[in-house]
Amino acid sequence: MLKDYQGIPVTTNNTDILDSINFFIKELLRVGPDADKILAAADNNPNEIMPQLLAAIFYLYAQAGEFDNLIKTYLAQAKNLLRQSGEREKLYYAALRAWYRNDYHGAIKHFETITQLWPQDVFAIKVAEFMFYALGQGYTGKAYLKFTERMYSVNQHDPYFLAMHSFALELNGEYGLAEQEAQKAISLDSENVWAHHTIAHVYTKQGRLAKGINALTNYSECWQRHARPIQSHNYWHLALLHLEAMDIQAAWQVVKDHILLITPDMVLEQYDTISFLWRLEMAGHVVEQTIWQDVAKHVALHANDVYIPFLTAHYAYALQRANQTDVIQAMQAKVAESMAQTPVQQRAIWEKAGLPLIAASLAQAKGDHKRVVELLTPIMQCVGSVGGSDAQTDLFRYAYVHSLAQTKQQVAAQNYLQTMLKLYPATPLQNALLRI
Repeated sequence: MLKDYQGIPVTTNNTDILDSINFFIKELLRVGPDADKILAAADNNPNEIMPQLLAAIFYLYAQAGEFDNLIKTYLAQAKNLLRQSGEREKLYYAALRAWYRNDYHGAIKHFETITQLWPQDVFAIKVAEFMFYALGQGYTGKAYLKFTERMYSVNQHDPYFLAMHSFALELNGEYGLAEQEAQKAISLDSENVWAHHTIAHVYTKQGRLAKGINALTNYSECWQRHARPIQSHNYWHLALLHLEAMDIQAAWQVVKDHILLITPDMVLEQYDTISFLWRLEMAGHVVEQTIWQDVAKHVALHANDVYIPFLTAHYAYALQRANQTDVIQAMQAKVAESMAQTPVQQRAIWEKAGLPLIAASLAQAKGDHKRVVELLTPIMQCVGSVGGSDAQTDLFRYAYVHSLAQTKQQVAAQNYLQTMLKLYPATPLQNALLRI
């Protein structure tokens, strides 16, 4: 066996394959633009297990049903090679099979085992990070932080590990430590876009809007050299900082220049777009119907892809704003069908929080704020379990505050907003949500 650049044995004797593996790992960790190069290595070397697993990871990240057959093919080829593979590859295969089945809890258990056996496997942490996203990174933040803390001593000088650890700290409200670790990561790699992402979260949560805008604007010079998903998402954070300050013109300009309909079929760009437009409407700005129609046209392609309630709730709002009732009905039928095949723990999330959230998203898109309040009030304690980060699920908290205000429940809206913000002062956007 050869060893990858992390010093971990890989089941191959081919140095070209090892180079491809190392390249993919580094690209994923730095969120580089060329991770897709692993596909050629996998397709040209069907008897090499690690390229098959990495190709499956590449497509699993897309959260798009159009890649189902490719994922199944790569996993099937990997399964055929398990007998002569090492323990790490077997554990990766088990984790990816769980991920493919939307069994995110099961996948995390396998990644925990991998990182206990190979604590220097920063790549495994990066992939596991996505499982916490699927389960709600704020909701499962303590478990995620425990995951990174266990590996800190081994990886404390790795900039990509530090970026992940800083994000785990932020998710737990440890904003000072999160900023410190993110800055340490940036000092080791100035183009560490995931550390930039942590900084965006910290400054938004603390209401340090001007500082956040300045920092992200400076960091953004390098974002075009990275993968499209992180470009969209970090620019989304920059737009949100402007929007929190109620500088709608600046926020809109960021979205138009860097997010809106640039790669319109990419799932992450879609929910960044929808989330921004939804907030914009709650702030009192009118979004042209043609924009919703253009967005919904592409969203409809993924409406029947059922992964986590977070995604479906975004799709529901956009489709309703574009009056795509037939697509919505088909989506709801697909959700019901998929839930029957979903692992028990994940199905419970759909039943308790996911279905009410989707119904509330449709109701708010229709302007039925009374119904929004009825649907969201029982689930606000667990709304973070639907998936996404703390900043992403704040969308649903804002929707709740806005609908309370629209139904003249100002005191309840103010009380909830103060509870949500804890020690930090309300931003101009948050104050705008309270207006009738």
